[in-house]
Amino acid sequence: MTQFKKYQHVERLGNTAVEGILDGYALIFPKLDGTNASVWKDKSTGKLRTGSRNRVLSAESDNAGFDKFVQESEELKDFFEVHPNLRLYGEWLVPHSIKGYKDDAWRKFYVFDVTQRVVEEVVESIGDPKAGQRGPTSYVPYGEYFVKLASFNIPFLRPILEGENLSIEAIYEAMEKDRTLLRDDENIHGEGVVIKNYSFRNKFHHINWAKVLHEKFKDTHKKNFGQGSERVPQKEELFVTKNVTREFILKEYNKILNEETGFNSKDIPRLLSTIFYTVINEELWDFIKKNKNPTLNFQLVQKLTYNEVRKALPEVFS
Repeated sequence: MTQFKKYQHVERLGNTAVEGILDGYALIFPKLDGTNASVWKDKSTGKLRTGSRNRVLSAESDNAGFDKFVQESEELKDFFEVHPNLRLYGEWLVPHSIKGYKDDAWRKFYVFDVTQRVVEEVVESIGDPKAGQRGPTSYVPYGEYFVKLASFNIPFLRPILEGENLSIEAIYEAMEKDRTLLRDDENIHGEGVVIKNYSFRNKFHHINWAKVLHEKFKDTHKKNFGQGSERVPQKEELFVTKNVTREFILKEYNKILNEETGFNSKDIPRLLSTIFYTVINEELWDFIKKNKNPTLNFQLVQKLTYNEVRKALPEVFS
């Protein structure tokens, strides 16, 4: 059976893992606020398989109807008949934080990356199911894959800016002007952008993409540490305040809603643990480097994180 391959974590621009990504030719893509999804062809059965961000999907365990959509798509079936060694990653556009997409944009799969099956051949030959996860990812450049997708009428995200040695200012300007799939309303904005440089390898020799979130997408509220107080916030408080924002919490909450077609009290432990795991996994390294290796009490970080979730979703805990 062809393995599930989790999509890479996209780092915030400025993080160590993406230092130098703007040196050279970069492409700037809009970042959609849907749910991460993937499609590939199983070599052993010839059937299309689907995945969410973290797991394989099926008719019995779907994610907001994505597997059903793929199994009924003649375009995708035809595409994989011709390109069985490719894997498509994209956004299955279902409601999350941003509700301002055009009416006809919803419940469609927008491809944002394509990979070539290379490592899986080695995995099957040596019989090590974990070996593929350690191997390099073979990304197909946008200039090659968009032609393949377009010939089968499969939607894909197009760059809103590209060029050599792009400036941060140019990226922000392009992000502000971007209207990809959005309704014609100046008060509606996208989630942000993703930066790709197919020649880039970071200092660890890994391929990583970078992201920039729209300022209006970020939660603008700041935690009140006590007006008039001269107490210096603890490192744990600074970490949680900066990263466990309302938008971040709602994004993870909506993922569970879409996967489970509802939310009840039994999902609370999963919600809390998912948010704590995600913020540690995605943000801790950058925080440590920027704050010169601080000592953190992770029990306190967990407690503060859970408090933020309870404040953001009082109806769930009532």
